[in-house]
Amino acid sequence: MSKGIAQLLKRSTLLLVARIIGGGLAFAMNIMIARWFGADVLGQFALAMALASLLAVLLPAGMQSIAMLFVSRYVADDKLGHARGFVRSGYLHIAVVTTAFAGLLAAGAPLVSEYVERETLWSGAVALMIAPALALINFNCGVLTGFKQQMLGLLPDLLVKPALIFCAVAALALLSTSASSLMVISMVCAAMWLTAAGQLIAMRRSVWLAETAPDASEKAEWRKAATPWIAITLMWDYFIELHLLLAGLVLAPGKIGLLHICFRLRVLAAFGVRALHSLVMPDVYAADAKGDQRGFERGLAKINFLTLGYSLVVSAGMLIAGEFILGLVDESFKAGYGMLIAISAAMIPRAVFGPTTAIMAMKGLQVPVVWIVALGVVLSMVLSLALLPTFGVSAFAIAYLTSCTFIAFFQWQWALKRTGIDCSIISSLKVVMGTSVGQRIRQAFA
Repeated sequence: MSKGIAQLLKRSTLLLVARIIGGGLAFAMNIMIARWFGADVLGQFALAMALASLLAVLLPAGMQSIAMLFVSRYVADDKLGHARGFVRSGYLHIAVVTTAFAGLLAAGAPLVSEYVERETLWSGAVALMIAPALALINFNCGVLTGFKQQMLGLLPDLLVKPALIFCAVAALALLSTSASSLMVISMVCAAMWLTAAGQLIAMRRSVWLAETAPDASEKAEWRKAATPWIAITLMWDYFIELHLLLAGLVLAPGKIGLLHICFRLRVLAAFGVRALHSLVMPDVYAADAKGDQRGFERGLAKINFLTLGYSLVVSAGMLIAGEFILGLVDESFKAGYGMLIAISAAMIPRAVFGPTTAIMAMKGLQVPVVWIVALGVVLSMVLSLALLPTFGVSAFAIAYLTSCTFIAFFQWQWALKRTGIDCSIISSLKVVMGTSVGQRIRQAFA
């Protein structure tokens, strides 16, 4: 094993351990809510967090999704002024859009107060307060990853945030076993802001660019690249939240709580893929910027093999231990075992077809990504509703797996035709094993 691979595995293992600990705390927090406050409170909490997550995508106007790409390029080219200009622009977007949403909420609340329960309105207001903290955490994570400070960028999200949220909910559970969903969401809001503040302080001490004059001369390019990512992130990265919000319209809160737990376990398991991407993709972007084709292909092969291997191991783990894990929440939650297997298996097609979304964005093809993901969202929503009478809540898991496969396949096809880059595991096998072997494998799958 090469020294580079060994270092990568060491760092990814540390991040994965942090994610396991943080995810375990988050899972325990969900169990605590379900057991102390009831499945209905868990369902309402899940809907509020889904809303906050979706709002957090809108606040930076897509700049959180391009932060790693642009900052890693600026670092490689020694353009730190551009990096500082990018960071300031991201913060400004978060502040302006948050203010706009707050104004809309204040103006609209009196108009709907007769039709919506008071606690629901307050829950929406607290979700809006959570959103900018979550947006800051995500944006700063992308910036720090671009500076190759992955640990500093990811640990607040992976470990600090779930630890603080767990402590907040645990304190509430000790004080009262009949707390409302509004009280739970408010405690989570406080934990989110503590995490965001701590990350910002650590960032200022590590990579702060105060001595560098900000350069926003590429603002038009940032805007052009970021705008499509608003739709991409809402539909792709927050695909799960869209399913939960749709489920909220047609299912009882208890069923939403079950679906929420299955999705949370999938998010926890899939973090290894995110960690690997954060560690390898900056090098892939830098190799592309420098015209280093060999480095680009090697980086792509590295990410493909590692993510596919990880996805297969995780899916096997869910198959073996999934029912037991669900039973930790409540015995009735074991009924979601089939859903959990289907949802977890959605990791595999994304790993097989490679990081096509990132590669298409790197080549300025964000708009086609929007259309492909949009078709996938429509497919999933239609399938969910169509299969609901037959499969019940499991319809959402079946639709999710089908749509993820659809999106991954067609993004791979589009990227191959438009850029000539084959992001799939087949191409990576060719790089590692030789052209002739790779061609035979591709012919076998043709």
